[in-house]
Amino acid sequence: MTMNPVHVKICCMASVEEAHCAAGHGASAVGLVGEMPSGPGVIGAKAAAAIAREAPPGLETFLLTSGESAADIASELAICP
Repeated sequence: MTMNPVHVKICCMASVEEAHCAAGHGASAVGLVGEMPSGPGVIGAKAAAAIAREAPPGLETFLLTSGESAADIASELAICP
């Protein structure tokens, strides 16, 4: 029987330190919560960009957005590629 690796994404990272901690405990990805109308974990695109830029090698980052139009999403991606 071949075992496939388990990939885990931890959401709502609020700092570079949290992203490094998640990676150190085996996470393969982290979620960064961009501008939202409400809800926990919102850090905004500029903070998300800083975390994504300084994430350890091999850790994937995902920007969660409430943008609904291509233009809204593109403007967030311009800040947090």
